[in-house]
Amino acid sequence: MRKVLIKIAFFLGLILIAGPVLASGTGLVDSTYKYAWSDKMGWINFGCSNCGVAVSGSAVTGYAWSENYGWINLTGVSNDGAGVLSGYAWGEDCGWIDFSGVSINGSGNLVGATTGDAAGIINFSCDNCTVKVDWNASSGGGVVSTGSGPPSGSYSVFIHPSLVNSSIVTLSISANPALPLMAISNTPDFEGVVQEPFSIKRNWDLCPSGCKDTTKAFTVYVKFYNSSGYSPEVISAQVVLDNKAPEIAVSRIKPFKDGEPVVISGSTEAYSDLTFSYYGRYGLSQAGDNGEWKANLGVLPPGDYELVITATDLAKNSATSTVFFTVLA
Repeated sequence: MRKVLIKIAFFLGLILIAGPVLASGTGLVDSTYKYAWSDKMGWINFGCSNCGVAVSGSAVTGYAWSENYGWINLTGVSNDGAGVLSGYAWGEDCGWIDFSGVSINGSGNLVGATTGDAAGIINFSCDNCTVKVDWNASSGGGVVSTGSGPPSGSYSVFIHPSLVNSSIVTLSISANPALPLMAISNTPDFEGVVQEPFSIKRNWDLCPSGCKDTTKAFTVYVKFYNSSGYSPEVISAQVVLDNKAPEIAVSRIKPFKDGEPVVISGSTEAYSDLTFSYYGRYGLSQAGDNGEWKANLGVLPPGDYELVITATDLAKNSATSTVFFTVLA
């Protein structure tokens, strides 16, 4: 009895050590489509270099690969000869996966979806996921096509300037390699967003429902699509919308005496540029980090004066206030 147990243990050890590498010799992989999508697992690759997935009239063999859940052994999946699959695949980190909802159509595309308690739903029929094999009911056998699944490369999106006073901003988008489609969203879930042709410049509305008198940070999300899927990495850019005009406060103004320098002070939004117009003259100043400002108008002749103060904040919003003061004789 002990010898039997040792032999069984040794046999299981060979299986575990071999893993997916032994399956890599089951057939050559061509270059078409290879990715399915799971609501829990993300992208699943059926055509990686060590996957070795092969389809016959009776079975599916080899391994699929998930970046998040590791190898999935397809050996328990059966084909009834007409392309209707059944049976279970197994992954150490995702458990049993039921293939009874999947079939192979006349074009060699896997259609339908699998189910699994831990794996969730693995979809072969969504808009951006396709697994294609060169097998159909009349061909007798084949291997999974590799295709150009989720694109990899360098992707970026910029919004300049990073502080704006309009909800309409210009996105500068880069994708290398260039891809035909993209999607843009104000939320990370891309709910309700449709694909559109790729463009390196795109005007975008941060507040489609309207933003008034707002100072708020926004994030714009972008992802790219090709014929078999989109980039698993969503890129984003941040911008601050400030379309609220600065408020101008003026300290109490007393009557100034003849020969006394006229100094007027107040507060507004931090770092705002200020322009003072009075008695046919102009002056410039800037508010400090606490928003305080001071205007020294010098010694003025006796009389009544009108001072027009214009404040322009960092987002280029402007406000104007008029104050009156008197220089006594």
